[in-house]
Amino acid sequence: ASLSACVQSQGGSRTGMGGGKGGGGRGVGGGGSQAVMATYDEGSFTTVTGQVTEASVGYNRHMREDGLHLMVQTASDTYKVHVCPQWYAEQQGIQFAKGESVTVSGSEFSKDGANIFASTITRQSAPPLNLRDANTGDTLWTGRKKSE
Repeated sequence: ASLSACVQSQGGSRTGMGGGKGGGGRGVGGGGSQAVMATYDEGSFTTVTGQVTEASVGYNRHMREDGLHLMVQTASDTYKVHVCPQWYAEQQGIQFAKGESVTVSGSEFSKDGANIFASTITRQSAPPLNLRDANTGDTLWTGRKKSE
Protein backbone atom coordinates (compact mmCIF):
# COMPACT_ATOMS: atom_id res chain seq x y z
CA ALA A 1 0.00 0.00 0.00
CA SER A 2 1.27 3.44 -0.85
CA LEU A 3 1.81 5.99 1.89
CA SER A 4 1.12 9.34 0.31
CA ALA A 5 2.86 12.55 1.22
CA CYS A 6 -0.61 14.04 1.05
CA VAL A 7 -1.77 12.25 4.22
CA GLN A 8 -4.66 14.18 5.70
CA SER A 9 -4.39 14.93 9.41
CA GLN A 10 -7.45 13.84 11.33
CA GLY A 11 -8.07 14.98 14.89
CA GLY A 12 -5.55 13.50 17.29
CA SER A 13 -3.65 11.56 14.64
CA ARG A 14 -1.23 14.42 13.99
CA THR A 15 2.32 13.99 15.14
CA GLY A 16 4.96 16.62 15.47
CA MET A 17 7.80 18.09 17.45
CA GLY A 18 7.19 17.59 21.16
CA GLY A 19 3.93 15.69 20.67
CA GLY A 20 4.85 12.67 18.60
CA LYS A 21 4.07 9.03 18.99
CA GLY A 22 6.38 6.06 19.48
CA GLY A 23 7.42 3.81 16.65
CA GLY A 24 9.68 1.12 18.11
CA GLY A 25 13.41 1.36 18.73
CA ARG A 26 14.11 4.71 20.30
CA GLY A 27 11.11 6.04 18.42
CA VAL A 28 9.68 9.48 18.84
CA GLY A 29 8.38 10.16 22.33
CA GLY A 30 5.57 12.49 23.20
CA GLY A 31 5.01 15.38 25.52
CA GLY A 32 7.33 17.90 27.03
CA SER A 33 8.30 21.32 25.86
CA GLN A 34 11.00 22.10 23.35
CA ALA A 35 13.19 24.94 24.58
CA VAL A 36 15.54 24.99 21.60
CA MET A 37 14.63 24.34 17.98
CA ALA A 38 16.92 21.82 16.27
CA THR A 39 18.76 23.16 13.24
CA TYR A 40 20.64 21.57 10.35
CA ASP A 41 24.27 20.93 11.34
CA GLU A 42 26.70 19.73 8.65
CA GLY A 43 28.94 18.41 11.46
CA SER A 44 26.31 15.79 12.29
CA PHE A 45 25.88 14.59 8.69
CA THR A 46 25.00 10.89 8.55
CA THR A 47 23.64 8.29 6.15
CA VAL A 48 21.31 5.47 7.22
CA THR A 49 19.56 2.72 5.27
CA GLY A 50 16.32 1.13 6.38
CA GLN A 51 12.65 0.54 5.67
CA VAL A 52 9.81 3.03 5.80
CA THR A 53 7.42 1.97 8.57
CA GLU A 54 5.22 5.08 8.56
CA ALA A 55 4.63 8.33 6.67
CA SER A 56 2.77 11.08 8.50
CA VAL A 57 2.03 14.76 8.40
CA GLY A 58 2.78 16.63 11.59
CA TYR A 59 2.60 20.24 12.64
CA ASN A 60 5.88 21.99 13.41
CA ARG A 61 5.07 24.91 15.71
CA HIS A 62 8.38 26.65 14.93
CA MET A 63 7.76 26.60 11.19
CA ARG A 64 4.01 27.13 11.64
CA GLU A 65 3.10 24.56 9.00
CA ASP A 66 2.55 20.84 8.47
CA GLY A 67 5.49 18.74 7.36
CA LEU A 68 5.99 15.26 5.92
CA HIS A 69 7.82 12.86 8.22
CA LEU A 70 8.89 9.26 7.78
CA MET A 71 9.68 6.66 10.39
CA VAL A 72 12.61 4.63 9.07
CA GLN A 73 13.65 1.39 10.80
CA THR A 74 17.33 0.49 10.41
CA ALA A 75 19.09 -2.59 11.76
CA SER A 76 19.90 -0.74 14.99
CA ASP A 77 17.45 2.14 15.43
CA THR A 78 14.28 3.94 14.35
CA TYR A 79 14.67 7.44 12.92
CA LYS A 80 12.12 10.18 12.47
CA VAL A 81 13.04 11.68 9.10
CA HIS A 82 12.01 15.30 8.50
CA VAL A 83 11.37 15.35 4.76
CA CYS A 84 9.71 18.64 3.69
CA PRO A 85 6.61 20.80 4.18
CA GLN A 86 3.38 19.04 3.23
CA TRP A 87 2.57 21.65 0.54
CA TYR A 88 5.93 21.00 -1.16
CA ALA A 89 5.39 17.22 -1.04
CA GLU A 90 1.98 17.72 -2.67
CA GLN A 91 3.40 20.01 -5.39
CA GLN A 92 6.20 17.55 -6.18
CA GLY A 93 4.04 14.39 -5.94
CA ILE A 94 6.32 12.87 -3.29
CA GLN A 95 5.06 9.48 -2.05
CA PHE A 96 6.55 6.58 -0.11
CA ALA A 97 5.44 2.96 0.23
CA LYS A 98 5.36 1.15 3.58
CA GLY A 99 8.22 -1.32 3.61
CA GLU A 100 10.10 0.60 0.92
CA SER A 101 13.87 0.52 1.33
CA VAL A 102 15.41 4.01 1.58
CA THR A 103 18.82 5.50 2.18
CA VAL A 104 18.59 8.83 3.99
CA SER A 105 21.46 11.31 4.16
CA GLY A 106 21.26 14.44 6.28
CA SER A 107 21.84 16.11 9.61
CA GLU A 108 21.17 13.88 12.61
CA PHE A 109 19.92 15.26 15.92
CA SER A 110 18.35 13.90 19.06
CA LYS A 111 14.92 15.10 20.20
CA ASP A 112 12.76 12.44 21.79
CA GLY A 113 14.81 9.88 19.85
CA ALA A 114 16.89 9.79 16.69
CA ASN A 115 15.96 12.37 14.03
CA ILE A 116 17.36 13.35 10.64
CA PHE A 117 16.77 16.49 8.59
CA ALA A 118 16.89 14.75 5.20
CA SER A 119 19.13 16.24 2.56
CA THR A 120 18.77 13.34 0.08
CA ILE A 121 16.58 10.24 0.08
CA THR A 122 17.62 7.49 -2.32
CA ARG A 123 15.28 4.64 -3.21
CA GLN A 124 14.98 1.93 -5.84
CA SER A 125 11.47 2.86 -7.01
CA ALA A 126 12.16 6.49 -7.95
CA PRO A 127 14.97 8.95 -8.73
CA PRO A 128 16.88 10.33 -5.72
CA LEU A 129 14.91 12.96 -3.86
CA ASN A 130 17.10 16.02 -3.21
CA LEU A 131 15.67 18.21 -0.44
CA ARG A 132 18.43 20.27 1.17
CA ASP A 133 21.98 21.35 0.42
CA ALA A 134 24.15 18.80 2.26
CA ASN A 135 26.58 21.46 3.54
CA THR A 136 24.32 24.38 4.43
CA GLY A 137 20.95 22.74 4.99
CA ASP A 138 19.32 25.28 2.65
CA THR A 139 16.05 23.82 1.42
CA LEU A 140 14.95 23.47 -2.20
CA TRP A 141 11.55 24.94 -1.32
CA THR A 142 12.94 28.21 0.07
CA GLY A 143 11.52 31.05 -2.00
CA ARG A 144 8.85 28.86 -3.58
CA LYS A 145 5.24 29.65 -3.08
CA LYS A 146 2.82 27.52 -1.22
CA SER A 147 -0.36 26.84 -3.22
CA GLU A 148 -3.44 28.16 -1.47
